[in-house]
Amino acid sequence: MPRDSEQLSNASPKKDPTENARDALLLALQSKTKFVGAGWDCIVARGIMTKQDVHLDPHTWIGETRISAEDPTKYTIHLGTRDVPEALGEQVIFRFKQLSPEDRLLYRLSHEICHVVCPIATEIDREFGRLFSMLEVMRRNGHAMSSLGNLDMYRTAGSVVQATEDLVELTNMFMIDPEYLRAYFVFLSDPQQQGRRDALGLHHLQSERVAKMLFTMIENGVTRFLNSS
Repeated sequence: MPRDSEQLSNASPKKDPTENARDALLLALQSKTKFVGAGWDCIVARGIMTKQDVHLDPHTWIGETRISAEDPTKYTIHLGTRDVPEALGEQVIFRFKQLSPEDRLLYRLSHEICHVVCPIATEIDREFGRLFSMLEVMRRNGHAMSSLGNLDMYRTAGSVVQATEDLVELTNMFMIDPEYLRAYFVFLSDPQQQGRRDALGLHHLQSERVAKMLFTMIENGVTRFLNSS
């Protein structure tokens, strides 16, 4: 075989550019969030996912976490890297305009990672599981803890799906930065924000004690998850 042909046959295949972007995003989770990077490391350590199970699509902004049909303990994440339309972002992401496009993308990747974290945390922490039950009861009674769960695609799927999105969003905010979640709870309880909450269809937290209880349940569930692998 001619030398040039031999070199060609031994050459490494070109790396998909989305793989470089994926690796950079996963690395950014370590430095730009409080706990999501550690959460991702736990998922990998448990053998649930590897970075090859995260797929980026530059043609959409939609994200989805899928359970493997062959093994229900395995997941894949499919994340569109386009920015969320502004009107939708303002509706479903707290302080959307204060986040850079990169931070908004990290937020959405973190949300998908929390779809993997939450079912495990629910199993290993009884109070975290009770929190999900509370959110589902609230949904059945018309009370929403996240505006994401109010979107038609979740509303028509029923209260369990809506409560799942509520739990994932609250967990996501905590894992990005506990102070971010604290600020969100302040927003849910501030009388001056009633008009904005009504516009988003969000529940009014009328007691600081309840906010502290919810925060503690999320904090403990995440801590037990991070310490479990």
